[in-house]
Amino acid sequence: MWYPWCLRVKPTSRFLKSIQVLTLTYRKPLSEKDSPLQKSLLRLARLALKVDGTSLVIPEMTPLGDPLPWPPDKILQSVSQGVLKTPSRLICPVLNGAFVVWSTLDREWTEHDLDLAQNFAAEMEPRLTREGMLSALVDGTEAAIYVKDKSGRYLEANPATAKVVGRPRSDILGKTDFELLPSEAAQRLTRNDRETFHQSSTLKFEEILEIEGRETIFLSSKFPLILGGETVAVCGISTDITEHVGLATRLARTQHATLRVGSRRLGEFRGRHRGQRRCAVSPH
Repeated sequence: MWYPWCLRVKPTSRFLKSIQVLTLTYRKPLSEKDSPLQKSLLRLARLALKVDGTSLVIPEMTPLGDPLPWPPDKILQSVSQGVLKTPSRLICPVLNGAFVVWSTLDREWTEHDLDLAQNFAAEMEPRLTREGMLSALVDGTEAAIYVKDKSGRYLEANPATAKVVGRPRSDILGKTDFELLPSEAAQRLTRNDRETFHQSSTLKFEEILEIEGRETIFLSSKFPLILGGETVAVCGISTDITEHVGLATRLARTQHATLRVGSRRLGEFRGRHRGQRRCAVSPH
């Protein structure tokens, strides 16, 4: 159920905080490309503007929101000159795309309608940019980034996590480490996750997994996800440090060998020096 106040307000910081709560409360299953916050904004825009549909159209992306009654490419072409009003639709530019509002019945769009639509578009634009950058960062990094709930089930996993586990992301979500990894490794990871769950700060662990037949060492930074004063999940970032550990081990061995050789040569030098001193003081 959506409340009537949604029809009267313009986007404000308090309004957006309410949207975040509504997103968590009314969230439905979404595709990987969908953003819950954007979908909530589109639903609220539909109610606030008293229209039959709202959608966000970005080039090379599946339109977000209600199914469009027009081809997306025509929408993008029509918005190239700025805001467009017709008896059945209102289109506002968003980044290099369009925020589309439409009604099945022809209507006259008031200045209030236009202001409200532009306000919604303005609220979505920075979030599209921020979410796009964060998504590229999370998906592009070689570090495994993941979120697990209190029971250890994966709520989110980036491509690097899927590579470590050796399964596609769709097979990871909803499962625990015991369903994905050998029992001994799963026990270690779960123990560290539980310790993190009861903390209020970031903890660091060295975690060892066997990947493709070789021992791999990860430096994992884990921290609790706290909402409304309650810990609801554990977030983790695990970086492969196997090569660094191997390099450090080889360096330590080299230093130890160097010291051992140096110590032996120093002993030999001292021995020769003592022999020379004895020869110098011996009587003829």
